[in-house]
Amino acid sequence: MNIVDAIYHIKYNPFKYGEYIYCFYHHLENQTENILLLPLILPICTHSYYSDKVKKNNINSSIYTIFKEQRELLDFQERVDNLKELGFSSLQYCLNQNWLYLNPDKLNIVSSKDSIDVNQNTLVAKKLAMLFSRSSKSEIYSLLGVKL
Repeated sequence: MNIVDAIYHIKYNPFKYGEYIYCFYHHLENQTENILLLPLILPICTHSYYSDKVKKNNINSSIYTIFKEQRELLDFQERVDNLKELGFSSLQYCLNQNWLYLNPDKLNIVSSKDSIDVNQNTLVAKKLAMLFSRSSKSEIYSLLGVKL
């Protein structure tokens, strides 16, 4: 492993990003097939511009008011593609820690009853979950211009 790969593995570590995944699913209201939202969590929560927009939302905000400018989302599909594996690795870490549970029949992820202490930086994941809880998966993917 060269130095570039080592730095990449330190920066994009599933243990570090597992808290975002946990916090998102802990606060997401019941949605069927919510595993489909997994590829969107890290690209939004780890990008300074997108996360700032989500953090500033209020109770009346929707995905339409936050992500209304399509030109702001030009590189979003690329971010989703680049961070997809990290998201799945982070989910696997959460499952191994028993923070989250997967219902394979319904493609649903639910959090454990116990709340874990998470970093204050994961507040954006909580707000994103509340924002996504008010919209359907097809609306979210359509607005963000993401294809799986």
